[in-house]
Amino acid sequence: MYTSIKLETKTVSLDLQPAGWNNVGHDNRVFAVKYVDENTLISGGWDSVVHIWDLRQGRSVRHFYGPNLSGESLDYENGMILAGCYSAQHQLQMWDIKTLQKIEEIDWTGGNIDDAEYLYTASYSKRDPSIFGAGSTGANSEVRLYQ
Repeated sequence: MYTSIKLETKTVSLDLQPAGWNNVGHDNRVFAVKYVDENTLISGGWDSVVHIWDLRQGRSVRHFYGPNLSGESLDYENGMILAGCYSAQHQLQMWDIKTLQKIEEIDWTGGNIDDAEYLYTASYSKRDPSIFGAGSTGANSEVRLYQ
């Protein structure tokens, strides 16, 4: 559940509910939430679903299956969603927010499952959105930057 709190009055202004019988939402732990614009959020977590929330409607309006997130590894810039996945392969993924199609994926370990790395963070650069980075833990914990 996402709860928006008005800082001035310290009151709840909106609850985004989890998945239920007649409600689309997350059905497991959420690890990352990112504003797309003032009316739109994206979120992801252990259920391997990224939801796109419309805050005016108070619900998930679109979603796609794919990235399994276990940290603050979700970001948005210029129509692209960046997701760092907790998986043995295809750990870094880019998705088009309009089509919800995967545009690119980077296999952090080059396909060697024995050297599995699990991403816990991924982000676009705030200064230059053509640069993005990610951090992992596993056989060779490291941080990488891409351009």
